[in-house]
Amino acid sequence: MAAVVDGVGDAPELPEIVSAIALTITRVGYRRGGLAGMLAASDLLLDEHEAVAVTARIDPDGHLHVHWVGDCRAWVWTGEELRQLTTDHTMGQMLRASGGEAAERVAATHDHWQRLALSCATPTTVAEVRGVMLDAGHLVLLTSDGVHSRLPESVIADLVAKHSGDPQRLADRLVHAVNDDAGDRDDATAVVISGRR
Repeated sequence: MAAVVDGVGDAPELPEIVSAIALTITRVGYRRGGLAGMLAASDLLLDEHEAVAVTARIDPDGHLHVHWVGDCRAWVWTGEELRQLTTDHTMGQMLRASGGEAAERVAATHDHWQRLALSCATPTTVAEVRGVMLDAGHLVLLTSDGVHSRLPESVIADLVAKHSGDPQRLADRLVHAVNDDAGDRDDATAVVISGRR
């Protein structure tokens, strides 16, 4: 069981709150499932704070279960391709779903507007992907938008292909690739989990 939580804003107490949220999601989620973990963690948010999160759990038989709210993402590396499992809960993604070239142009300017976040987590707002079967050599990646909004998917896939044999190094390389990039900064977090062996 693992989680990535991304706090919204820059309040000085937010890192401590985000750490408590991640711990709650994983501890409760390990025993009772990802949805229960998300719901329990939402109670830790105070009125003036917000966060988004994604969590992944791999059953002993190799089935992957993902829960998320917001724009943190889960991906699976099959050994040949990188597949995004989640869909961002942003205004940009909602506009994108309407289709068309014009929708894409407008959507790109709305990708940082959260439509859903952890404070409004309910059984109907926490999205879920269940039962993805993992094989040996598969990897699960969890990323905050500080990673996937700064790195094109092709760059992420190249890094995964290059470092797939070492999950910790891969997570480090994803974060370092963002930090090596000049420009605006955003928190960049990546977790890599090996599929069943």
